[in-house]
Amino acid sequence: MTSNLSSSLVSLLLLLLSLSSINIITAARPPQQPVAGNATGLIGESCKASRDTSACVTTLSQSGVVPDPKNATLLSIIQLATQASSKNLTAATVSSLLDAAMAAKDVNLTTAAKGCLEGLINAQQRTNATIDALTRGRMKDARSWLSAALSYESGCPSGLANVKQDSATNATVATLNSLAGLTSNALAMLVNYDNFGDKPGSWSPVQTERNGFWERVDGSGSKLGSAFPAGYPVGW
Repeated sequence: MTSNLSSSLVSLLLLLLSLSSINIITAARPPQQPVAGNATGLIGESCKASRDTSACVTTLSQSGVVPDPKNATLLSIIQLATQASSKNLTAATVSSLLDAAMAAKDVNLTTAAKGCLEGLINAQQRTNATIDALTRGRMKDARSWLSAALSYESGCPSGLANVKQDSATNATVATLNSLAGLTSNALAMLVNYDNFGDKPGSWSPVQTERNGFWERVDGSGSKLGSAFPAGYPVGW
């Protein structure tokens, strides 16, 4: 019965992943003029929002879904970053860890892995909502949804690490941390776009009130939530 639950959770996550791809393809995008320069150049400019610019550029450039250079916009790059996070949100490693934990009758790890799978499902639902908000030009909503997704993703590896330290668990935690890094990059781009618009020359790793930076209060979409989950290292 527990194995069936694991399979059901993975199947649900795969369904949500397929829906995110449909949203990217079919939803109407808000009008935006292409920015001078090619898609690769825009990726480099957009990745200024990340604390690890080179890793950000590499991930997006190798994603296989780089926008048409003639029609590339900063918004399309943000959508690309969000899609990259979605594509890498895989339950495979967590599912394998759960199966191993159940076989070993490790109750604590089984519980943590189940919770992690459920967290990934919640994260994917919110990533899908982010993509939908982006296609409607609702930046504040997109930020709030992606911030919520990041909260679920960042809670998953810490929950596993607190239960057990072995090679399989550590490998799963590393994969999940990498996923959270991709989501953090996309969120950092969203925050910069919301605050500075299509002027990537002004973009930088996200600053907060601690750094003396206060966000403007006017913006597109509803005014929900904050940029990053409390205590999370912003702009990965």
